[in-house]
Amino acid sequence: MTARLRHTEFCTNLRLRMATRRLTQRYDAALADHGITVPQFSLLAALAREPDQSITDLARTLRIERTAVSRNLDLLARQELVRIEPAAAGNVRIVNLAERGHAKLLEAYPAWEQTQNDVKGQLGSRKWKQLLRLLGELDAI
Repeated sequence: MTARLRHTEFCTNLRLRMATRRLTQRYDAALADHGITVPQFSLLAALAREPDQSITDLARTLRIERTAVSRNLDLLARQELVRIEPAAAGNVRIVNLAERGHAKLLEAYPAWEQTQNDVKGQLGSRKWKQLLRLLGELDAI
């Protein structure tokens, strides 16, 4: 290996993706008993915070590819957790949390919260706050 390539192990993108995959596995395991994944939980929570979003706006807000959002929303719609309806004008679909979706979110929330608290506890409050600040800074790049 050339000396130049030796530093690729410190690639910011790679390290973030590795950490993200590990955290996703933890959250998914916690939410498995509730029949949803952490990306689906995040979509339900985003819709609870801000209803009447287009799929495009939801994808933009969550920084997720539109196709991934659509795929997860289709699964959630089949479970009757979200409603996807055409907008009054244009070729836009509006998404809202269905009653069952709100119930599912409330049911799964304690498992999500426990995982969140476990991660925060393992890092310590100071490092957790630093992490959130750094992630915010990275998001702004």
